[in-house]
Order: sequence, then structure tokens, then C-alpha cells
Amino acid sequence: MKITHLSAAVLATALVPVSAHGAGWNLLPFQDEDWSADLTLAATGGLMDPDVEGRDSDTAVGAQFSLNCPWFEPPQGQIRQQFNYTTYDEGSVEIRSLELNPHYYMGEGNLTFGFGPGLGYVQVENDAGADDSMLAGQFSADLEYRRGRLFVGAGSRYQWTEGADLGDNGQTVDNWLHQVKLGVNF
Repeated sequence: MKITHLSAAVLATALVPVSAHGAGWNLLPFQDEDWSADLTLAATGGLMDPDVEGRDSDTAVGAQFSLNCPWFEPPQGQIRQQFNYTTYDEGSVEIRSLELNPHYYMGEGNLTFGFGPGLGYVQVENDAGADDSMLAGQFSADLEYRRGRLFVGAGSRYQWTEGADLGDNGQTVDNWLHQVKLGVNF
């Protein structure tokens, strides 16, 4: 039920730029001659704290690919589409998450702050051999620094998941993720 509510909130957030088109928003900015994707590829690492009974925070590693949004450009700031893949393995539980997190960024110069909702697909396995896949929703915030080809960032996100069928009555694997990012701008 909470995923349905979260999906509705994400959809409503995505529709704001469409309804605000006359208020200085640029629809389909990729069609503009001066638009640039400003691609970034980064390795990520940090701590994931799943809300799974008996599991503690442990290392989570992954990768992030991001680019300027080709669909919407706000009158101020920018929207970046972020694609994240993260893995967590705490011995008896393994979680893999693939996410799409569009973020609105603001700030001048090289340092920017961004936040936004996201949708994800999560796979989880336990040591008893049970595994399941589920949809997820998340909200995150990031601080990023770009200078030339150097990219450094840090962020946190909370992820809500559907119930997992791991032999323990549909337990969720909701989780916090706190991570740092180091990568290259193209």
C-alpha cells in the first residue's frame, strides 16, 4: 500500500514541470542547440542500514551514472537524471538495488545541492536460499562538487520496499543508504 502512495507522489512530482511549462520551464531541452548531457560516471561506497530484524549496517558499494535531464529544464537550477546500482552483503542477507532518481539541483559554481524522489527495483536473498524481487520508492539528497573532469559527492537516501517473500511473513527491506561518490565528468 505504501508503494502505491509513493508511486502517486513520484508521478505528481514528475508532472509539476509539465504543468509549469508556461512558467519558464523548457520542455525537451535536448532539442536546443546548446544543450549538453554533461555525463558523469562514479563509483559509490558507504553504509546501508536495512530495516531487517537482526541485520546491522554494513558496507554498500555500487555505481552511479547521471546526466542533465533531456525532458525538463527548470527556470533556475537543473534537473539531473541519476541511475544507481548498489549492493549490500551482510553475510546472511544480500540486497541489490537498481534505481532511477531524478534530482533538482541548486547552487552556483562547482558545488551544488540536490534532492528528489526515485523508483527502484530491489532483489534480496537470505542465507536460507530464499530470494525475492520487489519494487521500491525512495527519496534522497546529495551534495556534489564538479571541477573539470573531477566529480566528488556525498548523499543519503531512504528506500521503501514492498514485502519480500523470504519465508518470514513478507518482511520489507526498507533501508537507509549513506554514501560517498568519486567519478569522472565527460
